[in-house]
Amino acid sequence: MSTLLVAHDLSSLVDDVQLVVSELATNAMRHARTPYSVVLRRFDETLRLEVLDGWCAEPSLVTPGPEDEGGRGVSIVDAVSREWGVTPRGTAGKSVWAEFDTEAPAAADNEHLSALGMKAL
Repeated sequence: MSTLLVAHDLSSLVDDVQLVVSELATNAMRHARTPYSVVLRRFDETLRLEVLDGWCAEPSLVTPGPEDEGGRGVSIVDAVSREWGVTPRGTAGKSVWAEFDTEAPAAADNEHLSALGMKAL
């Protein structure tokens, strides 16, 4: 995926896109337990990443406790993407998507990470 992003002059998004695809694919494997696919689409100044799986249940943004081992994936997606959401696909499951600006990330992104107790490298 990084090679594809670099080839399309989106090298500034490699880390964020790889992190988000890892989180969404992990959710698909752990919760949907169905085959899944990853789709990248570019629209003007937006890159959309989608993970499609065969389960209809939608992920939600939760606040895990400090001792919880899981529950942070959607918070990470929320922090590093411009916007994210879910598109139901009827009996075929859903698409969980995240969008990224194709320009350099704003300083506000660091504020989101800080709120989660993380920092940008």
